[in-house]
Amino acid sequence: MDLTTDEGRALQERLARVEKQARWSTAMATVLALLCAALVVWEFVPHDQVVEARGFVVRDAQWRIRAELAARRDGSPVLRLNNPYGRPRAVLHLRDDGVVALRMMDQGATNRVVLALDRRGQPSLVLAGADSSSRVILMAEESGEDGVQGVAVRDRRGRRVWSSPASSPGDQAARSR
Repeated sequence: MDLTTDEGRALQERLARVEKQARWSTAMATVLALLCAALVVWEFVPHDQVVEARGFVVRDAQWRIRAELAARRDGSPVLRLNNPYGRPRAVLHLRDDGVVALRMMDQGATNRVVLALDRRGQPSLVLAGADSSSRVILMAEESGEDGVQGVAVRDRRGRRVWSSPASSPGDQAARSR
């Protein structure tokens, strides 16, 4: 074939275009192969398994929320466990001021038990009725100058109705009720 004719020149131009496309395709394949190799290496390189979020939600097979771990608007963490209907049954809350509380609710989401530590670390246990009003309050408190440990049962107004040991004559009368 004569390369000086129009057909010959057209053939040379097409061949040059094909060679250029082949070089470009080879370069792209090389880049893609290097990226794939880098991704595979990244997958097997050990790195910290830290997941950061403002909250996590656990859902059941029907996509109902069964548990939540979140940071509230004030930044304090809360863990909430729900019944199958999405109502809270247990809530663990840690406030920034040091108060820790575990609340347990009945089927109607009414607070029935609250186990807490106040800001000073004093524990308390509150047992509530169906209307959520306190029926029994147990507090481990220190009384007197020598810091004797005691247990007190208080009414819903916070008045001591029973304690052990009794720290004053008024408390002794309350004990005998």
